[in-house]
Amino acid sequence: MTLIVNILHKNMTILAADRTAIGPEGVVAEINKIAVNRSASLAVAIAGLTQEHQYLPELEFATNIDAYIARIRRHMDHYLSIYDRKSLLDLSQFHKNEGIASFFDEDLKGFYSYKYLFSPVETQNRLYRASNTMTMNYVGSGAPYLEKELADDVESFKLSVEGSCSLGICASWLRDIYRKVNEIDSVIGKDPLIMVATKDEPAFRKTDGR
Repeated sequence: MTLIVNILHKNMTILAADRTAIGPEGVVAEINKIAVNRSASLAVAIAGLTQEHQYLPELEFATNIDAYIARIRRHMDHYLSIYDRKSLLDLSQFHKNEGIASFFDEDLKGFYSYKYLFSPVETQNRLYRASNTMTMNYVGSGAPYLEKELADDVESFKLSVEGSCSLGICASWLRDIYRKVNEIDSVIGKDPLIMVATKDEPAFRKTDGR
């Protein structure tokens, strides 16, 4: 069970993820679902089965953002069983794997986020460009709670930051919304890891926003 949230604005990009997972012995705490490359210029948050994100170990050594995004796309295409349709005959159930990769484009001087999904029967991907208006994306099994039970909280927050978007306000809201999701679904941790990159400091770093 996972909830990944990305807040994208012209001045910054924020990635948040819960820190729990279900293991053989039940719920495991302090699982890192956000990874960065060595220069911290690219952050990737994942949801689904960790072992199915086979490109993730390569992130640490990634120096070219475009090349790494292309690596993710190749993995997605390979994972889709379009050329191995026989394997689908015995497929009774499957997991959706999702992710959000966010980065600062040095040439264009702007933040971007790449949202993607892959499974044996489906792939989806979309690129988002930061602007004056805040954009929010979320993936994982916890995402439907933000679209249903907590939809009013999300819309109220979007309206409140329509004219401005500060790190402190966004981080405070993220901590609050993860607490509310945890009250609905206790498997999703209430204490998220929050990472941010700003125009002044485009390398990703942990933050509590205070």
